[in-house]
Amino acid sequence: MKKSKATGNISEVFASIQGEGPHIGTMQLFIRLAGCTLNCKRCELKEYQQIQEHFSIRPWPGLRNIRMTNPVTADKLFHKLKNLYELDDFYCISILGGEPLEQTAFLAEFIPMLTKRNIMVFVETSGLLPAEFEQLFELADLWCVDLKISRAWGFNGKLRRKHERILAAAKPENTYFRILLDSNDDPESIISQLKGLKTSQYELVLQPFAYAPSHVNDWDTSTILEWINLFKPYFRQVRWIPQVHKLLRII
Repeated sequence: MKKSKATGNISEVFASIQGEGPHIGTMQLFIRLAGCTLNCKRCELKEYQQIQEHFSIRPWPGLRNIRMTNPVTADKLFHKLKNLYELDDFYCISILGGEPLEQTAFLAEFIPMLTKRNIMVFVETSGLLPAEFEQLFELADLWCVDLKISRAWGFNGKLRRKHERILAAAKPENTYFRILLDSNDDPESIISQLKGLKTSQYELVLQPFAYAPSHVNDWDTSTILEWINLFKPYFRQVRWIPQVHKLLRII
């Protein structure tokens, strides 16, 4: 193996079940990358925007956390994880942030170290960095791409060109889109931003904001079904899935 040159900044590594999206309930190893400069108005993960000197790897319950120093090379992180976990036991390795695509060089080295060993890699991204998405798309097995078209994000319909580039590079067989919603979002504003986008072959996950003026309990059956039906003409399949891990109060 060539010696790793690129370095990455990590917030945390931990094993848990996936609590979001169509892969919900599967056991995954989560690698949360540190840092994000996108300044989304309704960010629910502000604590991961800053890069810390150290990060923790949480092995299985009952074992002591491992502390490592940022930045870390791709091969050092890979070998540490290989020694701590049976990586083949996980449904996939989930890379999230922050915004992972802000560390493109690191991921371009790290992801192939996993996939060459038939370990599936899942990446979540904001959908705001199309050039980086184009560069990394073929490396990972699964993608979740946010469509930040709720007014809560504060982008006011200015992301269309980014969405078009993402759609031009993505493939429906391994990519799904996610829209975070508040139950009192404006449906007309959101749908107006979807019209003309080539999303009909993709699956959409509607996910209520965890921290919003409306709580997840404000989503009654009628409201959920109305939102699903609203998006059905634009996507192959639409699912409404809350953050189950937060409802269960687990990591």
